[in-house]
Amino acid sequence: QIAPFPLFQTYLITKACEVVEYLARDTKRKIEQFIEREKVPYTQNHYLFENVCKLRSQRLMNEVLAALPQPQGSDINKSTKSVNTYSLASTVKNIFQRNQERSVDDHMAEEMQNALNGYGKVALKRFIDNVPMMCIEIMQKFADKMNDVLSETTDEEIERLVQAPSSIVSKRKTLKRKAETLEKGMAAVRELF
Repeated sequence: QIAPFPLFQTYLITKACEVVEYLARDTKRKIEQFIEREKVPYTQNHYLFENVCKLRSQRLMNEVLAALPQPQGSDINKSTKSVNTYSLASTVKNIFQRNQERSVDDHMAEEMQNALNGYGKVALKRFIDNVPMMCIEIMQKFADKMNDVLSETTDEEIERLVQAPSSIVSKRKTLKRKAETLEKGMAAVRELF
């Protein structure tokens, strides 16, 4: 089987590949710009401050919860357990006092770690939102860019591309001559009868 208009098919595939390569370069450039912007941490997103606040209190919360009496055996399914409030208050006070006695360097390191972790979550969300949007933009641009490229094709070029290959043209001429010969033969036979 002969593919119809092989030159035209090759032309379209070539142009589509050029458009895809252009869009790939453009997208790579945009993603690199996005990553470059993210190298300087900045946000107004309240989610950062929510995360930092949660992280600040998380270590103390874990220590307090670990200090509470844990249910054992058949007590595991019970929702209440009696706790000596004096003992509990003393335990919580000791935990907070240990926290206050930590060095300034330890507190600063913890605060910096909390800020980095919180910002990392914000930056990851921004990345997860922006990169797929860039991909959608590429898919939307493909049709427009392909239209632009094809609209530059001249009528003469289209005529050349959709012209049948020479083998088909010669076969068509041969078949036309045979058909004309057959018609003449049939006309001659009709005259005899």
